[in-house]
Amino acid sequence: MSGGEGRADPIAEVILAQRPDIVAIIEADYLPVLERLAMRLKMDFVHAQGTSHACALLSRWTIRESINHAAIRPIGTSFLEAVVVDPSGGQWNVAVAQNADVSMAKAPHILAGDVNAASLVKENYVDTMAGGNGATFSTQNPTDRRDFILTQGVERSRIRKSWIETDRLAKYASDHFPIGAEIAGANEGVGTA
Repeated sequence: MSGGEGRADPIAEVILAQRPDIVAIIEADYLPVLERLAMRLKMDFVHAQGTSHACALLSRWTIRESINHAAIRPIGTSFLEAVVVDPSGGQWNVAVAQNADVSMAKAPHILAGDVNAASLVKENYVDTMAGGNGATFSTQNPTDRRDFILTQGVERSRIRKSWIETDRLAKYASDHFPIGAEIAGANEGVGTA
């Protein structure tokens, strides 16, 4: 997103088209853009400044708690962890990371962002795009995968679908095509990240 300055409206339109419950944003460096997005999307948000970039989590559900790991220890660019509660009372442990040394509790969770997925998949993470759903790529270099939505401790059957948003507007909203995943909650609610 590189801060998103001057692109808040296209970014909001792409997000609105997905109808997400939870949105993970990396390079959320320009707080006024994030505030504008949250207001337009009618979502709560948390912002976590990292060493050189920030990340953010937006949700139409309640964000009960969050921690900015980059503020506590040197772990890479940015790493935000949050607990989101859906309307049925289901708890979603969600992390947003960019080039970070990710270490989370063993509770089931979703990890989204620009992460070293190759090493994480070896640690029992599941790539929501695995199994023929494709991959996410830079808009300028479509052979270079950058972003992932990974799960750990979430049954594969709960991952309903995943996708790359390649609509014309998505190319102008960001330098990466946005990705999404639909995951059934523990109480059978469905969240879209």
